[in-house]
Amino acid sequence: MLKYAMVAILLGCLQAVPTFADTKQRVKLNIVLIISDDHGWRDSSCYGNKDTRTPNMDRLAKEGLRFTHAFAASTLCSPSRVVIDTGLMPFRNGGHVFGGHVRPGTKTIAHYFRDLGYQTANIGKFSKHPDKAFPYEVINKKWSPEEHDAGLIDMVDVFLKNRSTARPLFLEINTADTHQPWLKNKDYDVSALKVPPHLIDTKETRDALGEYYTSVEMLDYNIGKFVRSLENHGYRDNTLLIYTSDHGPNFAFAKWCLYDEGTRVPFIAVWPGVIKPNTTTDAMISLADIVPTVIESAGAAAPKNIDGQSFIDIFTRQKKTHRKTIFASHTGNTKIYPQWKANWTPARAIRTRTHKYILNLNPTYEFICHITGCKPDRQPSAYHPFWDSWVTLAKTDDGAKMRVNQFLHRPQHELYDLTKDPFERENIANRPKNAERLKSLQTQLSLWRTKQGDNIPVYLKNEYVAPDSRSVGWKMSEALRH
Repeated sequence: MLKYAMVAILLGCLQAVPTFADTKQRVKLNIVLIISDDHGWRDSSCYGNKDTRTPNMDRLAKEGLRFTHAFAASTLCSPSRVVIDTGLMPFRNGGHVFGGHVRPGTKTIAHYFRDLGYQTANIGKFSKHPDKAFPYEVINKKWSPEEHDAGLIDMVDVFLKNRSTARPLFLEINTADTHQPWLKNKDYDVSALKVPPHLIDTKETRDALGEYYTSVEMLDYNIGKFVRSLENHGYRDNTLLIYTSDHGPNFAFAKWCLYDEGTRVPFIAVWPGVIKPNTTTDAMISLADIVPTVIESAGAAAPKNIDGQSFIDIFTRQKKTHRKTIFASHTGNTKIYPQWKANWTPARAIRTRTHKYILNLNPTYEFICHITGCKPDRQPSAYHPFWDSWVTLAKTDDGAKMRVNQFLHRPQHELYDLTKDPFERENIANRPKNAERLKSLQTQLSLWRTKQGDNIPVYLKNEYVAPDSRSVGWKMSEALRH
């Protein structure tokens, strides 16, 4: 009897778990993506940061599924956001440079959901080019980081209040709260903050963290307002809600870089009746996977000719793992910014559960970006006085000097053991015992680049020609292909 009782209990539990077939039967599932700007995966309390105050993100995590290993495909806003909207990796969709255009004929998430009978809307930051390639029915490009999206909340609320509910809704809300310039710190005791190990601990670094965390708090407040608006207008019970970020924060070794602090992002999904509340997964996913996942969640078949891979089985707990490897790329700025000889240090990366390999394609060119001061005269950036404090400290402190040099001068090959060195501070590429692993990762990355049509060569001279924003090719002389 006990045996049959246990079988009955087990069958009852299995029947209680929603299956993919269940998701197909759901009528008019609404889908809402909230995408923040420059918000790091560690920087909310539900991800373990004890300094930040994020009750609304914490609430979402309790109501849904929190991913601990979600990764952006690029660490600049427009290339990353284009991947989110196409399911194609940066070089394959064509928009791999900052401000670059996707290839003509590229199908985007707005096309897919329009064809499924959805009303599509993008409210907030757009940063996808050209506009006509992303034919949302409703577009409001309001983006003003100086105002920290005070008006964006009202825009979302008015839109939800006035739209007809005859069609299901696909909505992207794109916030800029954590983009520079950050809010002034009002009540964070910077002396008590925990400085992450990849940063140099100076007063200016702590001041920057205080401002950034203040902006994270504003982001969290606005997320709470967005969620309450959805609830007030009847969009929670039959809505898949996803929160994520385009990439990591505007600190050294994060944004602009392919280290985990730049590529790893928060990702929380809430789907009442399907996703089990207050759960966590360490399945590795890419933001390229959003397109096929939300399409399948809506009951349709995912496109076959894209890079993204649906992880709906993670939502329904039918699987515990997803990707074995994560790829990421950073190409940089274009000729549209010739006065800024910055961000011209492209790189490609492959990440496994335990290791990261980065191939720097222009290793002899100094790593200059907005953090270090962009313009040719290298004037300090108004946004980043912490960097100047690092440079000053490096004159007398060997540890600071080493870290500054690590940021400015990237070798052609970087390899990190993420189990021992999660902040990627010790490059082990040149150690003989790692030769076999290095070669394996190099081979995998090379094959992936070939499949992507990524023909940017390794450039071994300290000269550079920025890519054309409308072209996938680069005009470079004396280049060596890898």
